[in-house]
Amino acid sequence: MNKFLVLLLVIPIAMCLKASLKNALRNQVIIDFKNAIVPIISKQVEHMKLPDVHSSHSGFKIDVTNINININAFHPNQIAIVFVPNTSMIKFAGTNFGMKGAAHIHAKYLFISKSFNADVTISGAGFSCDMTLLSNAGKPNIAVAHVTIHLEAKHVSIHLHGDIIVKIIEFVANMLKGHIVSTVVKELSGKLPGLITSEVNKKLNGLPSDISIGNNLAIRYGFPYAPFVKSDYLFTGITAYIHPKNNPNPPPYEPVDTPEFDPAVPKGIQFFFTDYIVKSSLDSGFAVGLLAIALEKDMLGHHVKMACKATKAPAFQFVNAIDVVVAAVCDVIYDNNNANHFTFTAELHVNMKEYIKQAVVFFSITVVQILKMEYKSDKPIDIEWFKNGINTVLDVVKEIVNSELGAKGIPLPVIPGIDYTDIVQYIKAGYMEICMTPVFHF
Repeated sequence: MNKFLVLLLVIPIAMCLKASLKNALRNQVIIDFKNAIVPIISKQVEHMKLPDVHSSHSGFKIDVTNINININAFHPNQIAIVFVPNTSMIKFAGTNFGMKGAAHIHAKYLFISKSFNADVTISGAGFSCDMTLLSNAGKPNIAVAHVTIHLEAKHVSIHLHGDIIVKIIEFVANMLKGHIVSTVVKELSGKLPGLITSEVNKKLNGLPSDISIGNNLAIRYGFPYAPFVKSDYLFTGITAYIHPKNNPNPPPYEPVDTPEFDPAVPKGIQFFFTDYIVKSSLDSGFAVGLLAIALEKDMLGHHVKMACKATKAPAFQFVNAIDVVVAAVCDVIYDNNNANHFTFTAELHVNMKEYIKQAVVFFSITVVQILKMEYKSDKPIDIEWFKNGINTVLDVVKEIVNSELGAKGIPLPVIPGIDYTDIVQYIKAGYMEICMTPVFHF
């Protein structure tokens, strides 16, 4: 049980992002996660060595050594989970798990000196635990208030090996019961809270703050506040934005808030993220020069050299679709003749579709069209041919953007061992809702 409530706090990592992305996590997800991880955790704590005991009583001197206990019969369905509404707390309780072990006993009374081995069986033991979900310097953390072990002497049975009088057997057996009970309760109750907290938080605090996206960009995320329990779901948020690797500062605008929960969608995990994170990616892409293109192409009988770059970060919004407006300036030479040189400014309207696979958002441009175009030249040039061929150029641009950016995708923060299935998504006014069912395979 030393890593037991990992299941409480690891899960919120799979959820994202405060005003840029919020998450609702249904109770069933916690239960599924518990069922997947309890067998792994139980293996970490299935063996305990208890301290030796040396005691005297009614003339008997007794040494109990080599007390080893193995936990068995501990299954996920024996652990109950209770969400405490309107708090950041989840309660755990487990009952009727068993232990088996062995001890070596040496008893002395006057001139009698006997050694023998004992088999120890514990049944009907239980535990309870309160855990609070926290945020610590942007990382999710936990605090274990207490762990209570429920164990009574009547749940302990002892079978002794060796030839010794009944009185000593009864005396030693009863003493050993009390020792087993008090030691198990003391060891687990006293050590587990700190052990759980330190082990789990050590892993959580080691999570990366940045996830690399290609060579120039990264997504930065953090947990600004503790997850919060509602009626039948766990709600959390994470701040998140995409930034150039050489400039980790957030974008200079405020994120829009989003809903906490959509009761109409029965999926286990719900993500709500606004255009804040997409706008930050476009701002960052512009800052590192990704929104630029150069090409040479034979077009309409003319060989064309063209270099275009955005003049400012594109405008973006979710309005029942994904729409981007890009302003760019292009420098053009055709027919390999510097005399045939002109520049033009254009404003493009881009419509995109996207999909999510294995927690990565992929996108592709479906429509790109010129909203307006103005050109400058040192001398009058007939560029009707160029206007007519601009769609060909845009097709090339669309192809490059789709292959270089959209096909690589933007990863969401994930945990190894969790896949997402049955993904559905909806684009609303100002945000996108993505719902899915997690599958755990640790």
